[in-house]
Amino acid sequence: ALFPPSTYGALFALVWLSYLASDGLSEIVGQLVGKQKLRVWGIGEVNRKSVAGTWACFLGSLAVCLWLVHANGLGHAWVGLAIAISLSNTFFELFSPRGTDDFTMASANALLCWAFGTFVL
Repeated sequence: ALFPPSTYGALFALVWLSYLASDGLSEIVGQLVGKQKLRVWGIGEVNRKSVAGTWACFLGSLAVCLWLVHANGLGHAWVGLAIAISLSNTFFELFSPRGTDDFTMASANALLCWAFGTFVL
């Protein structure tokens, strides 16, 4: 096992809650207050994302991840994982082709947690 059983709940939440928070917040904030648009190429189309939605994605994910690290009493290395997951969520929310961000964000989060357990812990 890569992780102690006491961290399984936190890992699950880091993968899924951070993704759900970032995906939801980017959509809501982007639609409500996003004025400045970014053009992002998808599969055969150009997606329009907002700067406000992109920041909401990162900050929402980071807030959830840091809260999980703090609430579970995890060490400083886990803060690095929280930042990496938040950056990954933002990257894949921004650059995944339309409709694929759910898969890419969750998969990337799981792979980051696996790499963290393999190489850091």
